[in-house]
Amino acid sequence: MQLWRSAENPWGQEVLIGVSWNLMWAALIGAGLFLVGHAVWVKTRPAEDHGEPVNIPSDLPEKIERHSLASRIFHWTMSVAMLALLVTAFGPVLGWQFPWVEIHWMAGVLLIATVVYHVIHAVGWQDFWAMFKL
Repeated sequence: MQLWRSAENPWGQEVLIGVSWNLMWAALIGAGLFLVGHAVWVKTRPAEDHGEPVNIPSDLPEKIERHSLASRIFHWTMSVAMLALLVTAFGPVLGWQFPWVEIHWMAGVLLIATVVYHVIHAVGWQDFWAMFKL
C-alpha cells in the first residue's frame, strides 16, 4: 500500500502531492472503531452519584444565557468554514465539477481568521488557564 502520492513537477523532480486515498479508509475505519468503543464505554461505565439535589434559588431568571452571541457566531462561522473545506477537498475527488479552488482558499482564510479571533479572545478576555483545569 502506497502511503504518499507523488508526481513529477515541470523540472523533472518528484514532489509530494498528498497522502494515499487508502489512508482515508483507514481513517474511516478508525473513526468507526472509536465510535463503537466509546458507545460500549458509555454503556458499561458505573453510574455517577451526583448527591442530593440542591434547592434552586427563587431569584433565578427564566432563561440563563449559556453562551454569548459572540461565542455562537464564532462556532457557527468555524463550522461553516470546516464544512466548506471538507466539501471542496473531497468533492472534486468524487467527480463533482465546480470552482472549488476559490471556495477552498476563502474557507481556509475564514478558518484562520476565526482561530486568530479565538486565541485573542481566550487570552485577552477569558480566563486562559481555566482550560487546563479538570
